[in-house]
Amino acid sequence: VTASPVTPEPVTPAPVTPAPVTPAPVTAAPVTPAPVTAAPVTPAPVTAAPVTPAPVTASPVTPEPVTPAPVTPAPVTPVPITAAPVSPAPVTAATCPPVPDSPEACNICGDGKCVGKPDGIVDFSAFNFGTFACGNLQDGGYDGAIPSDFCGFVQSQTADCGCNPTGAAPAPAPSP
Repeated sequence: VTASPVTPEPVTPAPVTPAPVTPAPVTAAPVTPAPVTAAPVTPAPVTAAPVTPAPVTASPVTPEPVTPAPVTPAPVTPVPITAAPVSPAPVTAATCPPVPDSPEACNICGDGKCVGKPDGIVDFSAFNFGTFACGNLQDGGYDGAIPSDFCGFVQSQTADCGCNPTGAAPAPAPSP
């Protein structure tokens, strides 16, 4: 079977002529309601058949026994608690870095001592020099950045640097 091509024909709409609308005449005739007839009500038939209630016995009601499921507690073995020994961390004797053997080097803490609080601050702002961290000041002194005639004055200002013979942070004062 071979389908032949379908060519649609042109559709020309039919002319529409509107028809005149004439309203229906309104008359003033009286309106008479339709008659309503009451239909008789027939009640449902009632029979005199006896009603038999379900039998009620006077015997006691015994509920079925409830047997609780056995509960087996998980075994608990007490473990002795042993406090971990607390001992102070061993303090290894640190040593101060060697002071360069140079006439330009300045040890800001003085002979045989070095900075124990590198974050401590030395304030030279009253002398228009600003503030310096103790660790940076010590490094600058070792590198020769502090003039030798100024070194003694710098040493007198390093109270916040924790200068000590090992360079380790000074031990905190015991609390009461």
